[in-house]
Amino acid sequence: MHAMKEPPRAPLPHARALLCLLLAACASSPPPEAPVPPPLLAFSEAAAFLLPGHQSYAFLRMPNFDDAGNQVGFEMVAMCGSDFQSPRGIGVGAFRGVSVRESSGPDRDETDPATEQLTMGGIQVWHKPENTGTYGYAPERWWARVDGRLSVGNSHREQLELALKRSTRIQDLLAPFADMPPLPLDTESVIYLHGRPQNMNVFGAPYATERIRLAVGADRRMRVWHRLPLRGFLDFAWDYEDPDTPPFTTTEENGWKVTRTNKPVEAMMLPFMLLHLFGLEIFI
Repeated sequence: MHAMKEPPRAPLPHARALLCLLLAACASSPPPEAPVPPPLLAFSEAAAFLLPGHQSYAFLRMPNFDDAGNQVGFEMVAMCGSDFQSPRGIGVGAFRGVSVRESSGPDRDETDPATEQLTMGGIQVWHKPENTGTYGYAPERWWARVDGRLSVGNSHREQLELALKRSTRIQDLLAPFADMPPLPLDTESVIYLHGRPQNMNVFGAPYATERIRLAVGADRRMRVWHRLPLRGFLDFAWDYEDPDTPPFTTTEENGWKVTRTNKPVEAMMLPFMLLHLFGLEIFI
């Protein structure tokens, strides 16, 4: 007489629930994170001080010049900004955001009698009220020197307090621009702009009517990725001595328009142009 086979047992309720949870976790795994573009790896440390939610982000390799106009190296600068204001006279207007740059020594304002020293989260901080001095109008400044080599600051105390937490990843700042073509490997400076068509630049054109990325290579030619007409965004590139030569050329790349300036920007004008395109209100 053969023994009857025991029918298969149904999975235990808790085992079935665990299996469902595992399957759901596998199905909902986020896609792999886009890597940091190679030209921006050098800015990863500075980007930790930048804050999300701003209109403009810039990662700049800025040429420095001596009093005779000779180029004497470069300065790495990372910035985020919104709510750009016009200066009260000759100079640069204030904005809400953060600026980070390499600093090899004390800031000249640290020894100014109008500057006060205090601490913020255990970090030494300097504050100087807005003023009009030798170099024209200067907005209120709050800044700190971090790790002995990074100057972090801007016009708003609360922005500096947030920046000093160093809690931002550069990948998070670039995420809204992830659908753009890869950043060219020869890029030295790049600016990311969120649309703010209500703001006009000094040429009477909107700063950005949509998301825009602008990059500058070692040849000092600018490339702009956009989908809508630029409407004067690059009017400064027009060569008035040669008005019959188009100042820029537009091509297509993966569904994006790419507008390139046909001539390089003059080296001494490049810092001004980059800061202007970032959004700073400058009157000289």
